[in-house]
Amino acid sequence: MARKMCPKCGSRDTAHILWGMPAMSLELEDELENRRVVLGGCCVPMPEPRYHCNECKDDFAYRRIFGGIIKRFHCSIGGFFGRNYVCGFDIEKYGLCLRYVSNEGIHLDVDEDGFFQSDIKLEIPLSDDMITRFTYDVMKCYPDEWKKKYIDKDILDGYSWELDIELDSGEKIASYGINKEAPYWKSLIKVLKKYGIPEFE
Repeated sequence: MARKMCPKCGSRDTAHILWGMPAMSLELEDELENRRVVLGGCCVPMPEPRYHCNECKDDFAYRRIFGGIIKRFHCSIGGFFGRNYVCGFDIEKYGLCLRYVSNEGIHLDVDEDGFFQSDIKLEIPLSDDMITRFTYDVMKCYPDEWKKKYIDKDILDGYSWELDIELDSGEKIASYGINKEAPYWKSLIKVLKKYGIPEFE
């Protein structure tokens, strides 16, 4: 079985965390020896992480109860040359619709001015149920556990991306990258395509 990828460093050298007093067996000893399982101890923290990265030593995939749904979502990628892509929604400003814009060589946003000036634009109506499902799908990409920034300093001209999320509980999540993707970036792009975003790379 493929191991979970660490949302911080991207390593697949990860292990499932086993909480509580373990019932030792030959199978468990093998899992521990091969670093597919680590013992978390008897005191289970809240929220509870489910996985441990053997590479960067970070625990991740916390069992969380989110304070509601995403009320504002903004995601963009682009560079100085080529197309720029932006998608997002803001329930308070635009109501229940996911906006998408794409432009050649210039960065326009999904706000009123940018949306109407863009050469490619799309509005996708969303229902309350779709926003709930969208929140669930996005949070399965662990954006709240991403590093704040991912930068490859060895590339001068390239691309940059940005992700900003606000939940209706007030929790804010932000991350960006320059010439380097977050480990679950491609999973996030698949979520966007699932909800009708045509191209975002």
